[in-house]
Amino acid sequence: LYQEGKESQMTKERIHALEDIGFGWDAQEEMWQQRFKKLMEYRDRYGDCNVPRDWSENPQLANWVHMQRCHYRLYQEGKESQMTKERIHALEDIGFGWDAQEEMWQQRFKKLMEYRDRYGDCNVPRDWSENPQLANWVHMQRCHYRLYQEGKE
Repeated sequence: LYQEGKESQMTKERIHALEDIGFGWDAQEEMWQQRFKKLMEYRDRYGDCNVPRDWSENPQLANWVHMQRCHYRLYQEGKESQMTKERIHALEDIGFGWDAQEEMWQQRFKKLMEYRDRYGDCNVPRDWSENPQLANWVHMQRCHYRLYQEGKE
């Protein structure tokens, strides 16, 4: 209202007072920045930006990450989205990947290379308790390979 010249109780002094204490005028942008900061903390702690969809420690962050990918897809399709070029660059600058499945595949592949370096082969035991996710992933790669060989891409 104040910026449009309409009657308001807001004054320049009040604006400055609010801004001096860190008041943000765009609540949606403020929330985005807070979640982005939490994502950077996650990355610093875990080494990537792949917050699990069902992460119980911070379900709001997990949902926010999922929504960034959704908004990115909409943005790419030219549809209405909250994604901006600036947000895309900010996320990409911290290593955010837009394809969660590809990101997960790359992570598991990296773990398999570490296993190979440690044990000399890629034969992760199906019941390997040290990393059951990797054991399952290796098993599934072999299953998908067989399907691929059968022409079931």
